[in-house]
Amino acid sequence: MGANNEAVWGWHVAPANGTNQRAPLAFLIHGGPQSSWYDAWGSGWNFQSYSAQGYAVIAINFHGSDSYGQNFTDSITGAYGSLPYEDLKLGLDYALANFSYIDGNRVVALGASYGGYMIYWIAGQPEMSSRFRTLVNHNGL
Repeated sequence: MGANNEAVWGWHVAPANGTNQRAPLAFLIHGGPQSSWYDAWGSGWNFQSYSAQGYAVIAINFHGSDSYGQNFTDSITGAYGSLPYEDLKLGLDYALANFSYIDGNRVVALGASYGGYMIYWIAGQPEMSSRFRTLVNHNGL
């Protein structure tokens, strides 16, 4: 469950080298925010490129993402740091609680465009920023 106790979906990709050892986590944050992670191949933000390097990947389609109905997309209008931030916090909590092979001490958050905005937002929130080893902003708003 995400913010407002509403269902929020995301992607999980295990490291290509398996889950028998602790793995770092690439926590990817999409741009937009009216965009989403979906089942398509691309050269940028390719889940498999992180997996091939031994990372687990978590990518949350937070409030404001498209493909979940217009109300879900519009839910963050005028409040771009609220519901998506809560969804990301809860998504990270879920991943660390349910995928025991993820090393919670080796977590990197990466975002571009609106995802970069959220990286800055996270950096300003000590209770969240302290959970990441590294924050990577690419072309943040």
